[in-house]
Amino acid sequence: MEELPTVLRQQPLGAEIGVERLSDQTMRQIGSVLDKADRSLCEVNVDLCKALCRQGFKEPLLAVGCPRTHPLLRTHATDGIWGTAFQGGPLAVCWQVPDKFIVWHEVLHLLGADECYKESTHEQTCERPNCIMQYVPTSASVGEWPFLCLTVMERLRRCLQIQLGVRPDGQQRSR
Repeated sequence: MEELPTVLRQQPLGAEIGVERLSDQTMRQIGSVLDKADRSLCEVNVDLCKALCRQGFKEPLLAVGCPRTHPLLRTHATDGIWGTAFQGGPLAVCWQVPDKFIVWHEVLHLLGADECYKESTHEQTCERPNCIMQYVPTSASVGEWPFLCLTVMERLRRCLQIQLGVRPDGQQRSR
């Protein structure tokens, strides 16, 4: 995960985001929220946002990995084969991670990215053959940066400016 912010800082996106290792206490708190089998993924998403805000995170985004059989996922109907995310965050869950680009794809949803494929046919809908928002992104299909189509790149810029307080030049806005 530490590699993704470095990649996104590069031009043409130039986004200034970071990845932070969570404290053991925060990890335990997240685990207790995730282990509530009687709650929907949507309810857990809200609970996680509140818990992370209490820990001092201003705009928390969280990517977690767990088995597809985890109690959290039994209550959430999804046809995603590798993960799911709530656009705008704070939670992305990956349960089948054969490639880092699958995790990055889900994390980019947290930052505002949309899919670049038709859900019914999985046919790619953008102009960039190696767009990471394609169906089943892999090292072979994505390759080197830049791997964002123009539509996704513009949406990420807008979302970062609004949600994370980042100016177009990558500098933090004062709040």
